[in-house]
Amino acid sequence: MVLIVKIVSVVIIIYGCMVVLKPRIMKKIVEEIKKDKMIYKINGVKTVISLLLVLAAASCSVPWIVFLIGSLGLLGGACVFIFKKKVIDKFISWLETRSTKQVCMLGTVAVVMGVLLALAA
Repeated sequence: MVLIVKIVSVVIIIYGCMVVLKPRIMKKIVEEIKKDKMIYKINGVKTVISLLLVLAAASCSVPWIVFLIGSLGLLGGACVFIFKKKVIDKFISWLETRSTKQVCMLGTVAVVMGVLLALAA
């Protein structure tokens, strides 16, 4: 189970680095998400990965960090299914209007979360 946590953390770190180095990637991802029901497919994957993190937390060296990150992912996954499409579209529109500097900050947060997850594994 620790291997799953490490793989997830490496993927998060790579994604965050890509966003920091090329912020336009985030805008392209947001454009893809806007397509027909893509948000629900991506959210389903995120929810499964978050569930795996929660289940794997007990076997990690710092379980509360892995549990917390997995729980936040599950909470975010539940919000997408609970909120109406109008609210989700509003959030996606908000993401699209972020400046390059703000997008880089989001990428930095992803890198930090990935590193934290890797260290806690």
